[in-house]
Amino acid sequence: MEALAALGLACNILDNIDRACKYVKKTKEIYDSAMGLSGEVENLVEVVKTMAQVTEEMQKLQPRVLQSTADQAMCEVIGESLQLTKDINALMLSCLPKTEHSWLSAAAATIRSRRKRSELATLEKTLREKFQILNSSVITKTLKEAVTVKQLCGRLDTKLEFSRAQQFSSDKTLCSITTQLEHMERDLTAHYSELRGLVHSMRQTTDDVKIASILQALHFDTIHRRFREVADSEIGTFGWIINDPTRQMKLQDELKVAFPDWLKTGEGVFHIAGKPGSGKSTLMKFICKHKQVDNLLEEWAGPRELLSVKFFFWKVGALEQRSLFGLIQGLLFAVIEKAPTLAKTLFSEVWQPNRSRLAGSSPLNLTDQEITAALEKLTKDRTLLERYRICIFVDGLDEFEPDSRRGTTHASLVRRIQEWTRNAAGGVKWCVSSREEPVFETMFSASQRITIQNFTRPDVEELIRHRFAENEIFAGIRQAHTERFQSVVNTVLEDADGVFLWVVLLLTQFEESVANGDGIDLVEQILKKAPTELESFFQAILDSVPEHYRDGAYTLLAIALRMQGTLLDSPDLVVLDDQSKM
Repeated sequence: MEALAALGLACNILDNIDRACKYVKKTKEIYDSAMGLSGEVENLVEVVKTMAQVTEEMQKLQPRVLQSTADQAMCEVIGESLQLTKDINALMLSCLPKTEHSWLSAAAATIRSRRKRSELATLEKTLREKFQILNSSVITKTLKEAVTVKQLCGRLDTKLEFSRAQQFSSDKTLCSITTQLEHMERDLTAHYSELRGLVHSMRQTTDDVKIASILQALHFDTIHRRFREVADSEIGTFGWIINDPTRQMKLQDELKVAFPDWLKTGEGVFHIAGKPGSGKSTLMKFICKHKQVDNLLEEWAGPRELLSVKFFFWKVGALEQRSLFGLIQGLLFAVIEKAPTLAKTLFSEVWQPNRSRLAGSSPLNLTDQEITAALEKLTKDRTLLERYRICIFVDGLDEFEPDSRRGTTHASLVRRIQEWTRNAAGGVKWCVSSREEPVFETMFSASQRITIQNFTRPDVEELIRHRFAENEIFAGIRQAHTERFQSVVNTVLEDADGVFLWVVLLLTQFEESVANGDGIDLVEQILKKAPTELESFFQAILDSVPEHYRDGAYTLLAIALRMQGTLLDSPDLVVLDDQSKM
């Protein structure tokens, strides 16, 4: 018995020693622990802490309004789990040593831990069970939610297919609308282009009406009459003015530039002078109508547009035909007629709203100042002269009628022409003709002047040959009296001195004589009696009218002149025989 007792005592002692060792070990763990807990408890603390965090997160994720009974049960389990974590945390806090790094305090904490182990294990077990319930609930809920999500995805796929079908339909509709819009855009573009064209046409029509009204305001009845009435040159005459520059330089001593060269490269004023009746106007008409003149001027103009215009003075014509204002008016009419767009530049005030006029309204009235200013602009405007080159032909400066009221003289006319030429700085040049009067001979440079009768002997000879060739009676006289007939021709050539009109009047008398049956004798008498001066020739013609017929002849002459627009109130225009008044 004693042995058993001793053995039992020994076992008890060993057991106590083992427990003591374990206590010591736990005490040491608690002593060494930063938290003052044993290793097992520290692990439990971390687990509980993690579970508490998970539980709190799950509680936050629960909806405020519970959807189902399962959701409510889960929420209750979460709440219980959270409470368990709090209880376990409180129990563990009670097991902490009172004093850090104290063996005694650590031993006491060990004893408290041993005592509360069972309670702590129960709480831990319960918490784990709760977590298993939560885990199962979460899995179940997740599966249910997955099924719901799958169902939703199915419905969403259906809706998506429907949306795709609707989108396809919408795309087709949109494509149709886009096509319609493109058609509308093309139609609108076409209509806009048509509208722009219509507006442009309306503006052009308005401009055309205004240009026409300007031309109407500048026009006068006799504006082209003198040019039309000047006799055309005989075939084969006056060609030298274009085709023979060498002859011009040879026969005109002071000439520095021949006329063709002046047309092509020259500038300033080229003066054609001559005796009365020498054919100046006929030569000027020949020049204005000759194609080669335009070709040479085109070379002068270069890339710029050429405007070649003319004006023929006429002393016995209407006022506009013999005045400075008529010259300006006639030149502007010719320029705008050839280049209508210049009207808007030269008469810009007509396009002002207060000057607008429509077709059928009263005629446009241009003031003298506006007309004069327009010609000034034509010869000064540098922008305009960059686009155009202008050559002006003016015939009969001597037939310009001076006006003492306006202070215009032949000299002032020449000065205006020279001023207009200088202002244009090479953009405008003039070819003028006149009699050999001192004012013109002095004021125009001899270096750009030809005297027509110096060149017209071959032309007069051609005129005589042509007139004789057309008359069969002359042909018979020429065959019967060859030497005498040639003598008549030579005398006419010598006495004519280049005066075409004198030759024409003499040849007319020859034709009338031979038509009456007269022969070479009477032709020679007519030639012998013919005055060599043109004015004397006119007087001789008038004197040849019998006295008792003169009043009637003068009356018929006056009527004929008046019918042509000649004014008879000037003493220079009415020729009366003093004896006829007696």
